[in-house]
Amino acid sequence: MDRLELLAGVKSFREVADGAYIAQDVRNKSLERTTYFKPGYTREEAVELAQKLVPPEVQSALTGGAIGKTDRNPTAGRMGMLAANPDIEAMLISDDVRMLFKDPRLGAANSGAVSGPGGAYALRHWANAKGVQERIKAMTEQTKMGLDKADYYDGAILRLADEFKAQYDKALCEGLRNVQNTAFDFSAFNDSNPCSTKALIGQLREAFAYYSQMSPYAYERSVIPTPLEMETFEPILVESQKAMNGLLDKLRQEFAQELYKRIYWGVAIHEVGHTLGLRHNFEASTDALNFPQEYWQLRVTKNGDKYEPVGLWGETKTQVAAGLREYQYSSVMDYYAKFNMPWLGIGLYDIAAIKYAYARTVEVFEKNPDLTKFAKYIDIDPREVSSDNLPAFKERGEGFGLALRRVHATNYPNFWGNVDDIYKRRDVPISEVIGAKCATEGASCGDGKVCKLFYEGLRCSPKDLTMVPYRFGGDELTFGLPTVAVWDDGVDSFEIVNNLRETYENNWIFAGYWHQDPTYWPTNYGNWVQMNFYQMRNHFQWWAINYSVYNKNDYWKNRFGMRWEEDLNGGLPGAMAAHMSFNVMASTFGRPEPANYGYNWMTMRYEPVDQVNRNNYTTQFMLLEEQGARPIYANWDYNGYQPVVTASGSIYERLAAFQMLADPETRFMAQDYMADSRKFLVNYASVFRNEVRELFGGLMANNSEKYGWCVLTHPTSRQPIAFADRDFSGLGYNGQNCTNSYRGCFTMDGANPVKLTKTIAYDDTGETCANGERLYDLAGISLEPEPMYTFPTTRFRIPMLAAYYGMALLVDNYDRSFMDSVRLWIAGDKYQITPPPDAEVATCEDLFSGRIYKTYRMKDGGYYPAYDLVSQCDFLFSCYDPARNGSLTDEEVKECKAYARGTTRVNELTLEDLANDYLFHPLQFLIGKLELIRAMHSTYEWGSSNYSYDGSEG
Repeated sequence: MDRLELLAGVKSFREVADGAYIAQDVRNKSLERTTYFKPGYTREEAVELAQKLVPPEVQSALTGGAIGKTDRNPTAGRMGMLAANPDIEAMLISDDVRMLFKDPRLGAANSGAVSGPGGAYALRHWANAKGVQERIKAMTEQTKMGLDKADYYDGAILRLADEFKAQYDKALCEGLRNVQNTAFDFSAFNDSNPCSTKALIGQLREAFAYYSQMSPYAYERSVIPTPLEMETFEPILVESQKAMNGLLDKLRQEFAQELYKRIYWGVAIHEVGHTLGLRHNFEASTDALNFPQEYWQLRVTKNGDKYEPVGLWGETKTQVAAGLREYQYSSVMDYYAKFNMPWLGIGLYDIAAIKYAYARTVEVFEKNPDLTKFAKYIDIDPREVSSDNLPAFKERGEGFGLALRRVHATNYPNFWGNVDDIYKRRDVPISEVIGAKCATEGASCGDGKVCKLFYEGLRCSPKDLTMVPYRFGGDELTFGLPTVAVWDDGVDSFEIVNNLRETYENNWIFAGYWHQDPTYWPTNYGNWVQMNFYQMRNHFQWWAINYSVYNKNDYWKNRFGMRWEEDLNGGLPGAMAAHMSFNVMASTFGRPEPANYGYNWMTMRYEPVDQVNRNNYTTQFMLLEEQGARPIYANWDYNGYQPVVTASGSIYERLAAFQMLADPETRFMAQDYMADSRKFLVNYASVFRNEVRELFGGLMANNSEKYGWCVLTHPTSRQPIAFADRDFSGLGYNGQNCTNSYRGCFTMDGANPVKLTKTIAYDDTGETCANGERLYDLAGISLEPEPMYTFPTTRFRIPMLAAYYGMALLVDNYDRSFMDSVRLWIAGDKYQITPPPDAEVATCEDLFSGRIYKTYRMKDGGYYPAYDLVSQCDFLFSCYDPARNGSLTDEEVKECKAYARGTTRVNELTLEDLANDYLFHPLQFLIGKLELIRAMHSTYEWGSSNYSYDGSEG
């Protein structure tokens, strides 16, 4: 009910999240969120994206054999190397990690130790794909026993929400119209502004603001999220609450009973299926050939004699309203991502399976499909370019079933030329279709029969009969194949990943909050996000490996005139999914927490406002959860006898993203392990090499230009007007950042832009502005999502996690650029190196210890976080070095002054001034970070925990 009432406008975000009345005063204007993601890409736009997704040098590496294979467990081995530095490893076991394990010692001074019971908490043991696989194994055992622990967050309930919304609107608008002495103003409604539940509650919120004697301008800047629950003694408000709650309570009882009946029906037919002997079928959500016929009425349209897809890269409003996703199933024996499945009843697979099991019959088509239309796809064999160029996975299916896996689902109607013919089927005894054994596929068996390949092997079968293929994936295959998983939806990688993205983005309010459940724990949310990202990662790995096979020696291009990733029947859906999944995970690091943000002129970015830097802020605004902000750490309620967790935090999203972006190990079934027992090694850096390097490096250096979301500014006033996540893949890595990633349409007042109506990604040439509007470039400024904590372990948490996963896992057999970009040493120590001849060297002398930190960067346009950090260190020391602070530029003097508290002029600052401020000075934290990075780098570069600068052992 909460999900439906949120979508129907009956409840606000805060009402659903807290389940209690709260008044929250927001002193600054809140910003609306926009995004790079465009639902409804055209075919041409999708192809252009795929063409630019992988840079030429990475294309050559992938098709040249860069994807490695191993029969070992390199993730465990590489992450385990940090055990040589137990102090650093213990730093990574924060309270948030221990909370996942419900450690009763939370908050204890030494509870981060990695020895003893706490050793199990070390990230090397669980924070990688291996940990997920162990949970999958346990979950698979549960599914065999019929336990489905899923919650339901899928966007497919939108049609249902619209259905309920219409009933809410009708009941409340009619029921409240003639009630006297309320705050509702029905004269405000007309044909262009019709009455709705959401509008009526909005009027009640405004009335609360008015009767609470707020500023007449405060309503737009204040949030009163629970007007139906807030305590009040104002008669008109009391009467309004009473009237509306009375109607809502009655409707909720009716709707709850209706939902109970529908949900019970769905569960009952699933369990009856088990009673009759049917197993789980976790591939039924991808079996488009056997979806209800209504699916095709919404999914394709006929253009001449050919069917073409509708809403290929994002559902249309018509498809959403008609419930397209509710038709995406062939069996009730799946575990679906939506609770309103399978309300349409048993599927075609269920009927066929029962007939097969009890009557020993199979279905055949009345009219055979015409395979000649797609013969070139059906006959693909990449071994033509090299005998060892095998597809990564054995394609499942035989005969026509295999053919269906080699063309995109939206082409299925073109096998017949008529959707109706797909569903014209008849039952025949198995013995009439699957006859005697034979030796050669396609050979004649006599009597009008030919040798065909079935699941049972090569058998003689009537030439004019085509058996209806059904997809099946049981418990043992769960997550082992891209199309076999629980709680997924979609017929291709793009649809599946897009649905996962939608679930992750839209349902923090349901998955991240406790909803008065005393058993809720952050583990619930952490595991949910991790499984979500794990499925995205599976589709990416499958796509990357097949990319290397089908593009080798231009096999696909020579056959079809385009590269594999540009072809809808090839890897185009996977390319779109790869682009999307990388951006979803990369965006987790920049997602802001709900807070007041201000522009810090010193750091030239927006940051959470704090008291230490209060004099550095200019423009300020508020970011709310309703717009996409999320608390970073778990929230507690201390009002009861025992404190309880009321919400999780986005720290668990960041942990999951680190794991799934960096871990290269694969877990796929249907590989030919007889020929090669090794598993593939591929992570996101295998394809997005520069992007991942910049992302992890930026996190290490706290450089928000590399990971922060963007605050978009007005083209003339330069005031913030929106904030947006970023396209990190950059469509070929063209150096896009916040300053040049977006454009926007504005209403105009003469020659002056006024109101932003639509944002457009910088490369989207297909979008235009409405009449009377004008398109402007939107200059953006990066946003730092976290405050600069004063406690070192908290301040270093994300940077050191980036260093850990980067140094441990962003290495392979053709690229060690990340290790080079974070390399730093102390002059004279045993690990110093001679930089390459063309390198730019950065040096920083610690004027307290005498250590001289050194690093370098190449002139290749890449980002070198160690160079960034050492340069920062050198500049900060220059502010207090009498030998240098007299020759600083005006801008440098201004920046130094911001760091140096007090009235002393910059050219008169000394090391003593720095010592007096050093306890909370940024330089102290910077030196600490340099030491931690140096220690970790020596561990991974030299396999030693010794990082003394004098070259001695120990």
